[in-house]
Amino acid sequence: MVNLARIKIPIDLKVRERYIAFKVKIEGDVKIDKKTVAKAIWKAALDVLGEVWAGSLDLWIMEYNEGTGVGILKCNSKSVEEVKAVMAFVDSVSERRAVIYPLYVSGTLKKLKRLLKNKETQ
Repeated sequence: MVNLARIKIPIDLKVRERYIAFKVKIEGDVKIDKKTVAKAIWKAALDVLGEVWAGSLDLWIMEYNEGTGVGILKCNSKSVEEVKAVMAFVDSVSERRAVIYPLYVSGTLKKLKRLLKNKETQ
């Protein structure tokens, strides 16, 4: 029997992750939570791409700050452009007009957090 834990995957077949920092601007002084933002992004992904393609994005919201409206989501490296397009199609969050736009894209979470921290200090 083959030990599957010891099989090495070639580097060109490994799925690399990308992290996208985004900002949510919503109409009015309403604070929205991470779950509501996730629902809005997934709804847009399903509407634009359909179930099969939306599932292949490997989309996860890692962090979201309700106060600033800035969050970080994770996707695979092959679907960064599709995720950016999906964010452009979000037009409402919890029954209010909203816009979600990308700020930065990075291959590591550490570098993305550093970029966001530098932007806050400027």
